[in-house]
Amino acid sequence: MKIMPLTEDLANTIAPWFDDPDSIRYLGGRDWLYRELDLIHTAPGSEFRGHHVLARYVWVVHDLDDQPCCLVDIEPYDDGTAGMAIIVAPHRRNQGFGQQVLQALPTLTELRNVHKVVGAVEPENVQARHCFEQAGYTVADLPDEEGMLRIEKSLRVS
Repeated sequence: MKIMPLTEDLANTIAPWFDDPDSIRYLGGRDWLYRELDLIHTAPGSEFRGHHVLARYVWVVHDLDDQPCCLVDIEPYDDGTAGMAIIVAPHRRNQGFGQQVLQALPTLTELRNVHKVVGAVEPENVQARHCFEQAGYTVADLPDEEGMLRIEKSLRVS
């Protein structure tokens, strides 16, 4: 697995993933992807839900054949947590690739000060829920006030 920062060229390469109906339904279309390029620069220093944003990392993960297969978006906060979004290329779903990426997160130098990854998944997104669970994440049983199932995983012992 090779992890590369998102660039405009990589965004153009993976943009067709965001034409997929499930990608659009759960994350958004191509506009979501291109907004990520901007957030890499504008999110650090801002606040999100009462937390100070320290950085924004958006990586494209390549498989052993050097083909892009996954995008992971991590936003570390000042309290040692990080928000996360992940999308697996439509043609690589249900092959365990997302699970491998999620399990590799604690090894990334950029996340050495992150103790817990948090996020949310739609209750009807059964594939994503299963992926998170298989990677050792806790997925809430009941939706929160936004209708989402909260996910979390401790990366390090506090």
